[in-house]
Amino acid sequence: MDAHRDRLKSVRVGAAPEPVRGLYAQEIRHARVTLTTVVGIAITDYVTLRAQAAFPLVLLGRPTCAVLAVLLGMRIGIAVLMGLPLFRRPR
Repeated sequence: MDAHRDRLKSVRVGAAPEPVRGLYAQEIRHARVTLTTVVGIAITDYVTLRAQAAFPLVLLGRPTCAVLAVLLGMRIGIAVLMGLPLFRRPR
């Protein structure tokens, strides 16, 4: 009843009424966002693992600078994200 009053009040004021969303619609939206995120992470992991597994094969063949730069950048990125440069021996 309160939602109906709020919609009528907003119409009288001249503002556009806010859409009323049910709990089911909100759950569907959250599920869609979660699924999109999970699929994106899975694709990224798959591509990363394939590229890292191909690293020895690139070294056996005729490596190009672009491929080696991408793989080296991935390795440096992993080290930085893990915080490895911050671990130093205390003096």
